[in-house]
Amino acid sequence: HGCGWGHPPRDYPGWDAKRADETIMGMMRRKILVAKGLIHPLVGIDEGQRVFTQMRDAPDELLKYAVAF
Repeated sequence: HGCGWGHPPRDYPGWDAKRADETIMGMMRRKILVAKGLIHPLVGIDEGQRVFTQMRDAPDELLKYAVAF
């Protein structure tokens, strides 16, 4: 699609970054688009600081995480 990097998508105005984001997130919610392992771990709000510290101190062990609340 080509959204991002500071330029309009090649199929603008039919698609823009907001529409692309909403479409991708909707597909992920409906399990049409699955990115298993891309964001791991998914932790509770009470674990956010611990995981952030782990990412800071051992970046080779943890790339991305998400906080569910």
